Amino acid sequence: MMIAVVAASVLAFLIAFQLLRIVPAAQAAIVTSRRTMAVMNDATLDERAKETAVQRAALSLLKSFLGLVLRSALALVAAWLPIELADLAGLVPAEATMAFLMRLDVIAVTSVIVVLVLWLGRRSWRS
Repeated sequence: MMIAVVAASVLAFLIAFQLLRIVPAAQAAIVTSRRTMAVMNDATLDERAKETAVQRAALSLLKSFLGLVLRSALALVAAWLPIELADLAGLVPAEATMAFLMRLDVIAVTSVIVVLVLWLGRRSWRS
């Protein structure tokens, strides 16, 4: 039963991660940073124009950061739900599930499985 709860937790996290569009949000922040660096290095702009652009970018990056924190927290809550529900149902104690998830071998195996599934999924979507 422990493996089923862990699998449900990991699946819930991955689904939330995808639905919350965490990667595109992070990519947008990176684009903002790169554009800002280009503006800062643009010799044709005066200091005032550069300062204005940097201030706008700083606000945008702050919003991006807060958005990413919120999205990540929601993804973690989604991962916690199956663990909590299994505990409330008396199937597997949450403490036991968390202890299992914290084991180095479980982290390694879970990471490999997730990467393989995502890699295989991307390959099949491209075909």
